[in-house]
Amino acid sequence: LLAPREFWSSNMPLVGQLPSEIGAMKGMLDLRLHGTSLTGTIPEELWQLSQLFRLDLYDTKLSGTLSSKVAQLSDLEFLRLRDAELTGTLPESLTNMTQLTEVWLDGNKFVGSVPEGLCYQETLDVLIADCLPSSDTGLPQLDCVC
Repeated sequence: LLAPREFWSSNMPLVGQLPSEIGAMKGMLDLRLHGTSLTGTIPEELWQLSQLFRLDLYDTKLSGTLSSKVAQLSDLEFLRLRDAELTGTLPESLTNMTQLTEVWLDGNKFVGSVPEGLCYQETLDVLIADCLPSSDTGLPQLDCVC
């Protein structure tokens, strides 16, 4: 496990926080930790995995905001953060990620707007966010110009 290229843990009873040491796995290409009970914030060190093409952190208990440093993942094609407990606004730096083909942001507590530039990414095939009215308030969580 010193330098894995892929790490998948789907629907496993992983608990606790994602360790900051994850940033030391520089050759990581594919990180899938969905359906786990991971808690806490996404460690800043994760954004150092510049070779990642897939990041699946959906259906977790991860909280906090999505760092603008996400754009450091310049090779990222798939970003799935759905059904976590993330909050705050979506970083404008998402528009700088020109390799993205799929972005799943729904099921969180994001507020504000989907960055408009993300809507016009030539490579983007799928963009899913909470743009429809919520059953609680009748208002969309995010303003979506797409």
